[in-house]
Amino acid sequence: MNFPTTRLPAKTFLIGEYAALQGLPAILLTTRPYFTLSLKQKPGLQGIHPDSPAGRFWLSQGLAAGLCFEDPYHGLGGMGASSAQFLGAYQLYSHVTQQPFTREGLLTSYEIAAWDRTGQRPSGYDVIAQSLSGCVQVDRNHSIFRAFPWPFKSLSFMLVHTQVKCETHTHLKTLPDTLPDLTELGQLSEKALKAFQTTHEPTLIEALQDYHAALQRYGWVTDTSLQLCQTLLTYPGVRAAKGCGAMGSDVLVLLVDRDKIDSVGQLILQAGLLILAVDEGVFSQNPVVNVP
Repeated sequence: MNFPTTRLPAKTFLIGEYAALQGLPAILLTTRPYFTLSLKQKPGLQGIHPDSPAGRFWLSQGLAAGLCFEDPYHGLGGMGASSAQFLGAYQLYSHVTQQPFTREGLLTSYEIAAWDRTGQRPSGYDVIAQSLSGCVQVDRNHSIFRAFPWPFKSLSFMLVHTQVKCETHTHLKTLPDTLPDLTELGQLSEKALKAFQTTHEPTLIEALQDYHAALQRYGWVTDTSLQLCQTLLTYPGVRAAKGCGAMGSDVLVLLVDRDKIDSVGQLILQAGLLILAVDEGVFSQNPVVNVP
């Protein structure tokens, strides 16, 4: 007997990390290869820690079925494995119980499972983005959730792993209960959104550079990421570089002239870094549950 399987893309904040904690605009990239979560006949969790948000959620439901998670990134960090687990678990729970899958239900359940009231509450932007595809605009303050393709003809993005891991949920616990007003970050995300709407590449480059500088001022970028960004900006064809997610630690996003993407890629590999995705790898299918 075959059991349902759901596919879920990786996610990366192009712009808007930390701003998301105040419900401000952000753009996330969903990319391949995708995570896979399968329903199993016997109870238990494979590839999911019982104390993770997905583990806590699934075990609290008392279902006579288990889950098996497959991670193509093998625990690298920074690509949204934990949120993919939760989204997939919620999807499969909705399928098994025949409960409606709603964004409100997803976010409420995620908050309960992921936040112990210490530090900052998770934004939920990751699970929202991974429930869509392509480049995803999220603005919880205005209930905007929209997906669109990468529109720039002469500009590519490249995701590079630093091989340094910073767990988001642990980092959020270290943040104070009250953050400074992050309107500035939200405005820079809006600037990037305008660049997408007008396909004006210089505006996107400027928005990412300014966002990176703002994160530095707040102290939300590791020294390792800062140094790597400075080095990568010396490569011919790299137009902008910033860290993504918690402390900009795990993943860097580069904006690269499309005609230089191969030469930049060779330099990055020679530097011993790992290329995770480029814009051709944007996830193009909704991660719906497939029932054989």
